[in-house]
Amino acid sequence: MTDIDLKPSAIHVARILIELAEEDRDVDQELMTHMKLQKLLYYVQGWSLARRGQSAFDDQLEAWAHGPVVRAVHNQLRGTGKNPIAKIQLEEGPVDADLRSFIACVWMDYRSLSAIELRNVTHKESPWKDAWAKRVSPDRCEEIITEEALVKYFGSRAPKGVRKFKRTTPSQEWFDEPSPFLAEGA
Repeated sequence: MTDIDLKPSAIHVARILIELAEEDRDVDQELMTHMKLQKLLYYVQGWSLARRGQSAFDDQLEAWAHGPVVRAVHNQLRGTGKNPIAKIQLEEGPVDADLRSFIACVWMDYRSLSAIELRNVTHKESPWKDAWAKRVSPDRCEEIITEEALVKYFGSRAPKGVRKFKRTTPSQEWFDEPSPFLAEGA
């Protein structure tokens, strides 16, 4: 089996997001933190399922108090707190050009939001809210945010008649209509 046959993990996708943040950093832009990275992974996964018809990574998302979390990434970056994350903290992996381009598109639409803003947005969305509502403990939840919940939510947010990913590079128009990523009510 070659690297191309392997599905990337959330850690591999996280590394791409950190690379994009490092390449695209303006003076005003918040550095990539663990919280921001976790929320971006949620959006990459949700939009990938809805637009590409496949998951971006095999790891599961869990509904934690501060929003969606991929446990494997959390475990790898535990202890970073609110400090910026460097890509060297995560291993490289098999991310093909199509997925890399897709990740860049999601990054472009969410990069201006802070970690707290992303947290607040995810708390309004049904995939996290529904999983969080199933928790046993009032303060702690490890419920899985299912792929079905992500497909239902993000699929309903896509412009009508446009169901598949069209963008091949971040500089091209992605959809026939404006980006649904930050649509009203998101």
